[in-house]
This record gives sequence, structure tokens and C-alpha cells, in this order.
Amino acid sequence: MIKLLVADDEHLVRQALVSLLSLQADFQIVGQVANGEQAVKTAVDSAADVVLMDIQMPVMDGVAATALIKKQRPHTQVLVLTTYDDNRLIADAMKSGAGGYLLKDAGADEIAAAVRAVHQGYTALGASIAPKLVSQLAAVESAAGRPEKDKLTPRERELLRLLKQGMTNAQMAGQLGITEKTIRDHMVNILAQLNLRDRTQAALWAQRNLD
Repeated sequence: MIKLLVADDEHLVRQALVSLLSLQADFQIVGQVANGEQAVKTAVDSAADVVLMDIQMPVMDGVAATALIKKQRPHTQVLVLTTYDDNRLIADAMKSGAGGYLLKDAGADEIAAAVRAVHQGYTALGASIAPKLVSQLAAVESAAGRPEKDKLTPRERELLRLLKQGMTNAQMAGQLGITEKTIRDHMVNILAQLNLRDRTQAALWAQRNLD
């Protein structure tokens, strides 16, 4: 059962989301809140598995709330659901620790699938969002000089290939017979070597550069 918290300052939108998502047999709605400050408190108090997070909210916005939730409950995943597809907001949300970013024109089935995906540790991006992140990654590569594959060890390239398949750290550790800590240590080095910010950028880099 996925414990789901819905955070949106628009009452009708919030109620509609709760009504639709409560129909999913594997979802348990543990709360609904109207601002980011409430989202942080309720996420911690309810031990929510996933927070469905709006961006523009009073008191505290969704980006700041996401960062605080990830700091206080690292295992809680955040899926942004917003009307804004602004490049800066997308980058800020993902940098703050969001596991996915969807627009509010997504259907109920797409939202439910994205909730399940981020709960499992995957990145869930709306169809119009993924190209924007690819463009941002291209800009990073252009500014820093295109990363060379030979900066990476064979093991690190292997991890990147698994990452682009959507595997979590636990899944990679199980397949390779090593600990999750070893995986995390490798990922830190990969991000440093390639001058990337997070796992999402690493997965996109792997899609572009590794067979």
C-alpha cells in the first residue's frame, strides 16, 4: 500500500485528486494540505511514501517544501504536479529532490502510474518535461566541455547503463552483488567526474552517451 499525501492550494483540484486517486486499490490517502509548510509537517507525521506536490502555494512553495521533506524523510518521494512547465522551476524542483514532474493536464491513470514509479525509485517525467531536461543537460555539457567516457571506470559505466534502465540503487546492488553503500559511493564519483547534478542528469547522460 502506497501512503499518499496530496498538497495543492486549490480546494477543488485537491478534492478531485483525492477522489480519483483514492480509487486506486494500492493507494492510501494519508492527508491533503493547502500549502508547503503543511505538506512538510504532514509528510513527516504520517510517514507518507509519496507526496503529490503543487509548486505555487502560499506560506511555502512546493520546491522549498520538497527540499525540507527530503532532508527530514529521505525515503519519502515527491512527485510534482503543476501547471507550470518553466525550465527554471523544473530544474529547481528536480534539484530539491523531486522524483518526478508532471503537468496538471495529465490523466488520472498517468498520475497514478507516476506515483507508483517514484515510489519504486524511478524518475517520472511528463512527455513535455523530459525534452526540457535533456536540453538542460546539453547546456551543461556544452558549458563544461563534453564529458569523456574514459573518465569513468568500467564498473561506473556498467552502473550508468543500469541507471538508464530505471533501476534503483537496491536493484543495482542486488544484480551486481555489491552493497547499496558501494553503489552510492560510485554514483557520487560519477556525478563529480561528469560534472552532473543528480541521478536524473546522469540517466539522461547515459541515454545520450552509452550503448
